[in-house]
Amino acid sequence: FSEEFEPPCLNTVEEPDLVIFDEFSMIDVGLYVDALERIETGVRIVLVGDSGQLPSIGVGDVARDLTATRHYPVTQLTKIHRQALESGIIEIAYMVRNQEQLAEANISQTVVHKQYGVNKDANVFLFQERSHVVQALYKVLEAFKNKHYHSPEDMLKLQVVTPMKLRGDISVYTINTLMQKMFNPESKDKKQLKVTRSGVEIVFRQGDKVMAVGNTYSAPMLDKFTFKSISIETDVFNGTMGIIRAVDPTTNTIIVDYPREEGYVVYGEKEIKSLYLAYCATVQKMQGSSTE
Repeated sequence: FSEEFEPPCLNTVEEPDLVIFDEFSMIDVGLYVDALERIETGVRIVLVGDSGQLPSIGVGDVARDLTATRHYPVTQLTKIHRQALESGIIEIAYMVRNQEQLAEANISQTVVHKQYGVNKDANVFLFQERSHVVQALYKVLEAFKNKHYHSPEDMLKLQVVTPMKLRGDISVYTINTLMQKMFNPESKDKKQLKVTRSGVEIVFRQGDKVMAVGNTYSAPMLDKFTFKSISIETDVFNGTMGIIRAVDPTTNTIIVDYPREEGYVVYGEKEIKSLYLAYCATVQKMQGSSTE
């Protein structure tokens, strides 16, 4: 827990009877130790998460290690509700978890197309060369733009996911730059704001798809029709995606439309650091993302 955020459940409640950790697979060793030091002896702890998900970014794989010790009672949920059992996503997920190959070790063709699931609803393309991935992605994006893209909101129906954040031609930074030029190019009618993150320049422009990284509490809002301030404040949580409605480079302010919110969320100069372009996102970031 950082100095900037003190969890209410551990600070405003003097002696809680029960503390629940959600998304526990994303907690690293340091964070887990900090949490335990703040909880009184005798308080019950429930850890909720999926040890099959990606481990935390920080040091340690706490969820898997605690489960493997067999010193704690563990309840496993086995019925899948998020996707249909016949979905190819489920079949692929189990193959990846079991470290099974999605295709033969020696691919003779430039690209191999395979379908998974009873309904063949999951398509997998395997390439010999990295450059072929970029070429195929560009064709997919062009097809989406020509057939399905009519307004910035349509971008919430398409998501590109990649492992790397900054390095390489299939990194988040590279693909975000490509997709921004394709779907929301620079225009004299659209204001924009340039910021520097991790040594690279990022441009936020009216109409861009963005993601909230980290939690923003008690964020001010504007009426969606008049753009005037309203008395309601909101909490925007990590992984939430929305569309930029307005940018004011003179005050370093960005106005974001999140589908679930009653009004537009206002990001001032300090809060903008929690916004990132979200045409493409890392696998880690997508574990907690949501749009509707």
